[in-house]
Amino acid sequence: MSSTVIKPVRRPLALNEAYLAILSRRPILTKAGTGGLLYYLSELVSTGVAQALARGRRRTYARAAALSKSDDPARARSGICAAQTHLNALKLALYAACIAAPLDHALYELLARVFRGRTSVRARITEVVAALAIILPIQNTVYLSALSVIHGSRSVRQVSADVRSELLPITRISAVIQTLSLLFAQKFLPQPAWTPFFTGVASMVDTFINVKVKVHAGSRAKTA
Repeated sequence: MSSTVIKPVRRPLALNEAYLAILSRRPILTKAGTGGLLYYLSELVSTGVAQALARGRRRTYARAAALSKSDDPARARSGICAAQTHLNALKLALYAACIAAPLDHALYELLARVFRGRTSVRARITEVVAALAIILPIQNTVYLSALSVIHGSRSVRQVSADVRSELLPITRISAVIQTLSLLFAQKFLPQPAWTPFFTGVASMVDTFINVKVKVHAGSRAKTA
């Protein structure tokens, strides 16, 4: 009597291997497609989270009944299913594909060239510090500028003010999260899993930044 051995499905691993193979052949195009999709979803998620936080804040101040009627039209225009939200998400996806992905690729390629062949512990630490101190602020500056324009800023002064108000705290948080993520990956994850892991972490950080910008803009609009 013969027995059949059922092997576990390796679909996630196979998908990761296929993605890495495509990434190695067409890095910028693959990053552009991945970034566009993730940024589109990020805009939808951040819109929902920001609105949930705003509703919670209104309940905290016990003004939900007074504000519900006046806020309904604005809520209808800015909800997750609203056309404007999906238009903003599309703009953000285009930014990710056409600006963020090529910029990130160029910055990290430059960093890799600078430290190519240097494998000492000191060199690796210096490379991480350079990424956090130089590349991360550039990425956040460009991203915050894009968010400011997408969400309605129409002058250089407005964009500059938005970037200045958010850049330092967001860069600090991003640096801490990236450092902890790197330590976690080095300790617990195999090398092939690093790319999807860091992509997921970056997407969550970008969503957090988007939520923070939306909440700040909402608070500023109410006090204006």
